[in-house]
Amino acid sequence: VSTQSTGGASDNVRVVLLGGGGVACAAMEAALKSPVCQSIVVLATRERSVDGVDWRVNDRTAPIDQQADSICRVLLEHLDQPTVVLCTARRNNQVAPILVPETTLQKLNKNFCFIDLALTEGGNVESSGHDETIIHASGAIVSNTSGFPKKRPQAASTKWSSVTRDFILNELQV
Repeated sequence: VSTQSTGGASDNVRVVLLGGGGVACAAMEAALKSPVCQSIVVLATRERSVDGVDWRVNDRTAPIDQQADSICRVLLEHLDQPTVVLCTARRNNQVAPILVPETTLQKLNKNFCFIDLALTEGGNVESSGHDETIIHASGAIVSNTSGFPKKRPQAASTKWSSVTRDFILNELQV
């Protein structure tokens, strides 16, 4: 994850993850290794402790509009810092909740890029669309690419091999 400032130098980015499941945790691990990632914020419904991560619990029982307000406040904390927001919040057998409504997007600026990975289940960002990149009137970018693995098959195959190997080695130790 990197951005270019108007001066051409690379800026450090803040990564915000909506959701705490497998996809978000894999993204968090990658962000922790990235030299351009300055900070990581995770908003999820269950708490975990991870070094170098600001893990904030969002009340799963609260109405969606209250959860969205809480997320908006976190996003507005650093308007001047380039921020990548990976949206992965969803529950099994349920439609993914809209956690970033148009009203939030209107308050943001060109420093924000949303990648809605929950779109297949309904999406977390109100204006996201399948295989679309939308530049909101505020300058915020909302993007979705369905099937990331098919866009980068070698990387997906390598990751799958690594995960499978680790699983087998773990099972052998039991």
